[in-house]
Amino acid sequence: MNNSTLTNLKIDSHRYNNESPFVAMHWLHRILLIATVVIYLLFVVVQVYFNPKSTLALQWVNLGLVVNFLLLLIPVIFYQPSYGWFHPLIFNIFLTLINEIRKTPIYINGLESHIALPGWNSESLTFLLADNVALSIVGLVSYYFGFFFSPRFGNLQLTFLQPRHLKLKVLCVVIFSVIACAVYMQIQGGIAAHILSWGEGRRVTLAGQFYWQFLIQFGAIACLIWLAKDPQAHRQGPFWMCSVSSLIINFLSGGSRSSVIYFIICGLLVSMMRDRKIAFTQIITVVLIGLFLLGILGDFRNSTWSGEINWNTLNQPSPTESIFGLATDELGSRSGEGSGAIPILALVPNQVDFLYGSSYLAALTILIPRGLWPGKPGLVDGVVGKTFFDLDAGIPLEPSLEAYWNFGLPGVVIVFLIFGLFHKWLVWTFRNYVTEPSTLVPYVLILYLLEPSGPAIINSMISITSSVILLRAFGVLSFPSKSR
Repeated sequence: MNNSTLTNLKIDSHRYNNESPFVAMHWLHRILLIATVVIYLLFVVVQVYFNPKSTLALQWVNLGLVVNFLLLLIPVIFYQPSYGWFHPLIFNIFLTLINEIRKTPIYINGLESHIALPGWNSESLTFLLADNVALSIVGLVSYYFGFFFSPRFGNLQLTFLQPRHLKLKVLCVVIFSVIACAVYMQIQGGIAAHILSWGEGRRVTLAGQFYWQFLIQFGAIACLIWLAKDPQAHRQGPFWMCSVSSLIINFLSGGSRSSVIYFIICGLLVSMMRDRKIAFTQIITVVLIGLFLLGILGDFRNSTWSGEINWNTLNQPSPTESIFGLATDELGSRSGEGSGAIPILALVPNQVDFLYGSSYLAALTILIPRGLWPGKPGLVDGVVGKTFFDLDAGIPLEPSLEAYWNFGLPGVVIVFLIFGLFHKWLVWTFRNYVTEPSTLVPYVLILYLLEPSGPAIINSMISITSSVILLRAFGVLSFPSKSR
């Protein structure tokens, strides 16, 4: 390495050490964020105050909501120069805000009924909703304790190199993923038979296909690495061809809309962290595209329930209003009468026993085939669907509720304490390698995908492992051996 290269590295390191590697927030942006949260809380509180159906349970729900958001805003109110838009403490605010906004109708009107609890009245169900908010507060406080008061651990020792022929290597990986998808479809009896199997329940028909999903996802991860390393990637046609192809095969392989949307979001996060600026126009565009895809792909997937594939849902989609309505209605139902959290709070542990860590064990033993271990525990979303809804389908569950179902209230404290400790380690590790753009891909995948829940652990493990394998294969990442 020559002297000029060393000098440039020193200049870059000095620049990054004096700037937040997480894209610093301007004071005006912090005020706008606080104002947005306060306006949202005032809107909900005022609506509840003038709601003729307002009850004591609903007032407790809104009190908990206010406390939860005030706690969330602590890193913004007491902002530090080392924080930024994509610091875990700040980014968590946006994830929570998105999750809470879709619950606004039940925060205002309460919970009228629930599919799994037909005999419960509205007041009792709304009190359970208040308990749900209280668990979120306990989890958040525990997370802060883990982040701020835990000791620092050692960092990974990594070496990064400049890859050769990166574009060609990415193209080869995408072609490999497309071939893997084609072989998988052939094994499933063809693309039509595979798509029709979604109507029988994707959790059942796709069971044991973890390895294929792992191979097919390589293409999308490779495109993220290309985007991180090349600031001009988005201006090149081959990049978009590879990216669109990777998104299509990801959806066709498993019918998961989230696998398409989260790669688009991760691409946006990688580009903004690489350029160290917030692109509000691009954010709005991605949000609209995400809602559009959520509706149109859901419409296409639901057409398989009739036993036939309605390709017209893709060629001639429904009006935009209905597509966005379908997406928002579905998101709302998951937190209302179809929520998996409410029956857990109602029936655990008096009528339904604790899981005692089995849902986390399911995530950690995903590589063990069920044929070798017939009694292997299932992931929590499938257990929720089977236990409370009598369905062979997964019902999403918030991490705090999974922790509660496993070990009760102490489980929520311990799980989120560990999660805060992990995020502290992640922050310090990323800061050590901030001058290397390749670190953006695993960091963004962890930041966006990883939550203290079984399904999130699996999804993040697949993506992070794929990114490390590809970084090694591309000649970007090296693990140095210990010196004598």
